[in-house]
Amino acid sequence: PLFAIFSSSSQNGSGNGMGLFYRLDDLFPGSNKFCLSLPSGVSPLWIKSGGQEEATVEAESAEADGVVAGFGFDGALNGQEVRNLVKHFLNETFKKDFSTGYFVGSNELMEEFFLPKGVKAGDSFAVALPKGLATKRLPIFRLPVFMYPGVQIPLRIFEPRYKSLVKYCIEKESPFGIIHPESECGCVVNIVKVDDISNSAESIISVQGAVRFRSLANSTFEDFGLEFDDVEMFEDVGAVQRNEMTLNTEEQLSTELSLRKSITNLLEEFNYKHFIQTNGNKDIHEFSFAVAHELSHINTISDEEKLKWLEISDVNERLELLKNALLSLRQV
Repeated sequence: PLFAIFSSSSQNGSGNGMGLFYRLDDLFPGSNKFCLSLPSGVSPLWIKSGGQEEATVEAESAEADGVVAGFGFDGALNGQEVRNLVKHFLNETFKKDFSTGYFVGSNELMEEFFLPKGVKAGDSFAVALPKGLATKRLPIFRLPVFMYPGVQIPLRIFEPRYKSLVKYCIEKESPFGIIHPESECGCVVNIVKVDDISNSAESIISVQGAVRFRSLANSTFEDFGLEFDDVEMFEDVGAVQRNEMTLNTEEQLSTELSLRKSITNLLEEFNYKHFIQTNGNKDIHEFSFAVAHELSHINTISDEEKLKWLEISDVNERLELLKNALLSLRQV
């Protein structure tokens, strides 16, 4: 490296790496460089460049607020050499636990790491996602949100591992899995639109849920600590058989209709008229997940309850839980 600089993240306003990067860019214009925030207690930091001997840099990183690191490289290094160097640094420093909050580098480096080729803000995508029971290996986004099939949400992407995920999924036409940290059940999602894309700042994407999955706990960690796991997808029990007219008993349909009517009446009571107009004619499974998503924003309903709506595979049981959640809101 041309240089390796460490400073407290509370010094000189460089807490997220951007301030330090601009200072280094003034000192070393045109060089390949990057800065990142490091978690507290990271020491030593291993650096290896091309055929040079490995060196250890001891960072004063015991402070609670951690440190910011900046690295610069000989401009003659090609993109792949720089990539290998940075990957070695990250792998040796963070292993599978790498989750820095900020990473910024020179344009060439950031484009290679994070920008999907040929993609611009406003681009939309339509990729058929798998349905039914199947096992796949997918990139995983662990996020404390409640993601349900059929629901579309925006995601703000700024961590390096998840900027790497966006690049991977768009270029490979692959879905990924969103899973709540408190659950082993998640939802396969597809990137349907890139609302904003940046190689240095945050990107904004829209994703749509397709089918639920259970983690098989076989994780590996790749570029920037991006997690991949084997997942088994599942749907509601009897969903396929109903289409084949094998479980369409009068009792089951009567229960579905009764629960749907009760939930709709409660939603009207709480002035969810626009929601009913938008989702009222969806099939019973899509309707149940749409209601679950709408209620997941209410803080007085526990996270445990919201995860149950995702995890259970009986639509009538889910509808019953949703009805009870609405009734509890009426009491409040």
